Amino acid sequence: MLPVLPDHSFVVFRTFLIKHSLKKNLIVRVCHPEYGLIIKKIKKVNQDGSLLLEGFNAQQSVTSEQMGVVSAKSVTGILLK
Repeated sequence: MLPVLPDHSFVVFRTFLIKHSLKKNLIVRVCHPEYGLIIKKIKKVNQDGSLLLEGFNAQQSVTSEQMGVVSAKSVTGILLK
């Protein structure tokens, strides 16, 4: 099975109208306080608007538990397909 985003892929993100567009399974670019700029998939949108994220590769990715809940304000882009 091919990875969702192969290494060295060129990706384009939408950087406007982010807050009201966030939903489960979207791929987003996040400025994480500990891990810096990362690309992850939204696993869950909590009632307060915070997000639980997940990686694409369980063996090499930071886990949802390690990342913790992130603020919707930390999302800097939504992947364009």
